[in-house]
Amino acid sequence: GPWQEGDPPDIPDEIVDTCAVDADGARIYCGEDADGDGNGDWRVLDARPGIREEAPDVIQAIRILAISDAIPNDTLSFGADFPEELKDAIIAALAAFSETDAWAESIGHPDFYDWTGIEPASDEEYDFVRLMVEAAGLNLENLGE
Repeated sequence: GPWQEGDPPDIPDEIVDTCAVDADGARIYCGEDADGDGNGDWRVLDARPGIREEAPDVIQAIRILAISDAIPNDTLSFGADFPEELKDAIIAALAAFSETDAWAESIGHPDFYDWTGIEPASDEEYDFVRLMVEAAGLNLENLGE
């Protein structure tokens, strides 16, 4: 079945050599094709498929060593001067959209963001990210440099 939290973090070493792009060249699959769909039964769902053309051996060369605690996903953020009424309307519209079938075929689709919903977040939920940045010897001011 699909990867679950607590499962090993990467494609098993014994099937790494089977990894290959699919027929349209967009996805990387590994392992046997038990379901007969023409692809291996393990799909690589991290950033590595995005650089397969520049680095065809990306699955062999870059391995996932560990999984961090959950990192908050994209945010919907508003500046201090953004009108409160408009902010509330946007948030309500997105919350309503997250409950529709259209959500599942767009932002909730596994080939897009695979979001299962949206919920309010607090600044404290990002403390873990700040700690990871600091542990890596970086700071938020020069992170993109």
